[in-house]
Amino acid sequence: SSTTVVLNPGGSTAELTVATTSVAVGANSLFYPPKASAPPVACSGGTAGGEYYDTDINKLCRCNGTNFVLANDDSTTTGCS
Repeated sequence: SSTTVVLNPGGSTAELTVATTSVAVGANSLFYPPKASAPPVACSGGTAGGEYYDTDINKLCRCNGTNFVLANDDSTTTGCS
């Protein structure tokens, strides 16, 4: 499920859709990135810095602006795409 919020900055309209399962903050204040077996979005300049937890390899992957790479090794794309 998702929630759509419409913003109206200066009279223009922009939409922001947030999937309810994409981010959760637990009582222990940890960040839980979305879990997926493949990148949930295409990696590009607009999604650079975005992360997801790859359930196939059990590792955190980050978009470097071109490819999803292992969060702890930005030269390795293996398993993240």
